[in-house]
Amino acid sequence: MFAPFRSRSELFIWLIGFVSEKTGVLPDQIRMSEDVQRDCHLSDEQWSALVAELGMQLSVRGYHLTESNLRLPATLEQLAKQISVSIGMTSAESTVSVKKNRHLITVDGQNNAEIAVWFGTNRKLNDPNDVSQGFSSERDQAVHYGTCTVFIPASHKIGSLGSSWIRRLLTRTDDRLKLRQLHSLPTDAFWSQIGMYMTSLAGDERHAVIFVHGYNVSFEGAALRAAQIGCDLAISGIMAFFSWPSRGSLKGYAADEASIEASEVHLTQFISDMVERSGASKVHLVAHSMGNRGVLRAINNVMAKNGPHKYGQILLAAADVDIDTFRNLSAAYVSSSARTTLYVSARDRAVEASKWLHNFNRAGLTPPVNVFPGIDTISVTNVDMSLLGHGYVGEAREVLTDMHDLLIDDAEPAERFGLRRLMTPASQVYWEIGG
Repeated sequence: MFAPFRSRSELFIWLIGFVSEKTGVLPDQIRMSEDVQRDCHLSDEQWSALVAELGMQLSVRGYHLTESNLRLPATLEQLAKQISVSIGMTSAESTVSVKKNRHLITVDGQNNAEIAVWFGTNRKLNDPNDVSQGFSSERDQAVHYGTCTVFIPASHKIGSLGSSWIRRLLTRTDDRLKLRQLHSLPTDAFWSQIGMYMTSLAGDERHAVIFVHGYNVSFEGAALRAAQIGCDLAISGIMAFFSWPSRGSLKGYAADEASIEASEVHLTQFISDMVERSGASKVHLVAHSMGNRGVLRAINNVMAKNGPHKYGQILLAAADVDIDTFRNLSAAYVSSSARTTLYVSARDRAVEASKWLHNFNRAGLTPPVNVFPGIDTISVTNVDMSLLGHGYVGEAREVLTDMHDLLIDDAEPAERFGLRRLMTPASQVYWEIGG
């Protein structure tokens, strides 16, 4: 049995999801549309069929409306008002405000919000006939494209995906981010819709940020982390992520190493297409942990095939990459980016465990502090006090602040707040946050 709509804004969000699911158009585009039929590219016949199915779905929910009640106006917000009047909705109403430059939409009077993130993944669907069931840890030979809508509670704190259950119990506040909707798009439609969205932005807002996750991450976990980073950094343009088929378990390290290697060709194509097909003026990359292996190879693959693309910022955190492999291949970053930043730590227990497992140092671990030509090395040892010290790319406020300054201003380390200049024993300059 369906619960009744509690407010006009809840009805409005449901309508957006319904139309988006039926048309394949991104929820944000529908929200901002001034003419839904036109922007969804529907003929009069298709429009009438959509109206009929909408009436049926509302009837299933217990709302029996006449045809005159369902004459679709230009915008869904107007329709939500029209329906709410027809059914006598009396609950408190709230406004739905749109902040186009960051895909963050306030959805109710409590300042809860939603953010849309775009994805590519070479994971298999849990149910080939129902994308809403999500993606598994198994590899697919094809790449799936689409969008996720993630709920951001008003109680959200920068760097957090949500408190522990004990804290939620004590505070009686659920501050967890939640994956609300998952939509699949054909390849051409995916890039076309990103391009359409980019053209609606001012030239200096047409940024795309791609997040590539690390070991022991599920598809949902990747979506939530990408949404949190996009929200906290106030991304202008779009936030996207590529999710390779990590096992999503602590025991899956060896399998994850094989999967990130097998995913290089798909990740390479996703990154290359974002540059060539999205209409973005700048494409930024954020790689975490084992995801650095895929990004390092992808940038080298793109450069070998087409010469260096010019990316914006390339941000490398907790890089679980062999130090010599990184040294041999990292010149591609310098050739391809406005600036490349390597965040390292001496307290990263996860990368330290990888060092002992492989018997060689990792690019994201200190000591020693390794400085590579043309790449800024930033020590974050003093800012991530979590048990593993591994999640600072999304969790540490000081790191997020530094990333924000890079994305917005491409500022040199000496010009960014909170960085202290240090020297290695070989007189190479590096920087420290929170010293």
